[in-house]
Amino acid sequence: MKVIINILIVITLFCFSDSSLLALDGNGCAETEVGGCTNGWNHQELTYTIPDTDCKITCLYWFRICNGVFQWQYENVSATGNCAFMQNFNYLHYSFSSVNELLDILILADFNNNNQIVDCTQGTSTTAMFYSASCGIWLSCEYDIAPQTPRCEQGYDDVPAPGPTTVKTWKWQACGTTCCKRTYTICKQLDAVTNTTIIKINAMTKSKIGNCTQEPGGSAPKYARPCEDGC
Repeated sequence: MKVIINILIVITLFCFSDSSLLALDGNGCAETEVGGCTNGWNHQELTYTIPDTDCKITCLYWFRICNGVFQWQYENVSATGNCAFMQNFNYLHYSFSSVNELLDILILADFNNNNQIVDCTQGTSTTAMFYSASCGIWLSCEYDIAPQTPRCEQGYDDVPAPGPTTVKTWKWQACGTTCCKRTYTICKQLDAVTNTTIIKINAMTKSKIGNCTQEPGGSAPKYARPCEDGC
């Protein structure tokens, strides 16, 4: 018997200013989590073709179950055809990838095929995805320019004395990389009308794991204060 699964995605989107989709691989990031489990990983290859297009997505990812939580991280992802442009869009230290977001959904749907997802009436299952992200920092530079001498018409009372003028500029600079963790909750329910299974996925939290490489406490500190991360 063939089972048809309809996936209802209920994802809370993070706003542009503090969100990144998963453009960088996360192989090894789970091991940097303090207090994380040490269970071994299994690897899986996934190939997906969007119907009626020449878009083909392939990836290799690693997965495990730790304390009842399904975890995964990507090793490599590639997209060809007319969806290749969807894989990476970068702005400052933020990286966006519609391809990787789609892969998240496909992997969680496959998680259901392994009968790991609980019924929504019984609660939800927690899943976690590890990935790496870029970091950045805004730095200022302040300096004085030559004193400005006022040029006033004859008879102008109280002519201002020459004085220095200060200029302050800001610049964004890269600050290395960091590891991140994003959690989802997932459950399934039976649609009484269509008699198909609906999978509900909610994006819950995102967090930075450890330090950016070039901020204080990082592996190669360069700056005197914390950096912003693209988790």
